[in-house]
Amino acid sequence: MNENGYEVNAESVIDQLLKRLSQVELENASLKAALEQFSNNKQNVTKEGE
Repeated sequence: MNENGYEVNAESVIDQLLKRLSQVELENASLKAALEQFSNNKQNVTKEGE
């Protein structure tokens, strides 16, 4: 127990952090894919408009 009276389960904290990291990585991959698609669409529109 630490000085303020709260007990921390390190394994539980690490597990929660790993789950959140996985979620963030998935969100990041989705955002990167969407940005790439947007960039590709923008390039196609620019080429057609030339």
